[in-house]
Amino acid sequence: MRDAGVLLIFILFIVRILTEHTSNVDEFESNVAENIANVNNEDGNQNVTRKNDTQSDKKIYFKKSSSMLMLVAKPAGNTVSLKCPAGGNPTPNITWFKDGFTPERNSGATIHYKKWTMEMEECTTQDIGNYTCVVCNVHGCLNHTFRVDIIERFPSKPYIKEGFQKNLTVVTNGRAKFSCPIISDQEVYVKWIKNPYVQTDDSTCIENGIILQNGTENIDEEVFVIENVTHADEGWYTCVVSNSFGTVCASAYLKVVDEDRTEKPNLRTASVITFVISFLIAAMMITLIIMCCKIKK
Repeated sequence: MRDAGVLLIFILFIVRILTEHTSNVDEFESNVAENIANVNNEDGNQNVTRKNDTQSDKKIYFKKSSSMLMLVAKPAGNTVSLKCPAGGNPTPNITWFKDGFTPERNSGATIHYKKWTMEMEECTTQDIGNYTCVVCNVHGCLNHTFRVDIIERFPSKPYIKEGFQKNLTVVTNGRAKFSCPIISDQEVYVKWIKNPYVQTDDSTCIENGIILQNGTENIDEEVFVIENVTHADEGWYTCVVSNSFGTVCASAYLKVVDEDRTEKPNLRTASVITFVISFLIAAMMITLIIMCCKIKK
């Protein structure tokens, strides 16, 4: 009887283990089925996406929608370039609008259209607005709107580009050309002066000297040229640039030399050396010929 009780307990234990195992298997199979369903759903979604992409390829779409920004902000005076590259079958056309109307610039500046691009140079605050590109073909239309903001620069005194001016060395009767590239949001007044000494203090511009060129002349004010240079032209040359916020200047030295001091080859000496070498080679050849004739005899 005792053995039968032990056997019954053992059988119940085995049944319990089998039951728990079956439950775990069912749970595992359920999880697997759920994951498979999820994968199928993802595949289905991907298939739908691919199908839609294929349809888009046949209809109309933006080629680089991720790079088409909503906000375009530029400092005044810069160029704004808006791009709406599109594709489709047939190839769509493109139309641009500013705040719902055909784009126009009050400043009189032009707008450049290049296939999928609209470009505006030297932008001002009058160019601020919502610019919309509309691309259409027989299947329909797509549009994208850019918000263009033009930021006024903080007014300041002029700035002469780094590295200018540059010292020059010119041969007599040659041509000297000084450059003074300027950056300024305001209208500038430029003078060129020949100074008796170098301008060393950038904070103040000493304008003592001979005024050679001023902004009233109808020429390129950022350039000063001296033709037929002589020794009397040697010295310091300063460009003085002013606007309503201040003045800056930059100086460079002009050195005048009589001739190009690069060493030139002495043609007469070279001719003599060539003659001597040729003579020696000819003499050696004649000697060899005579020796060969004697050996044969």
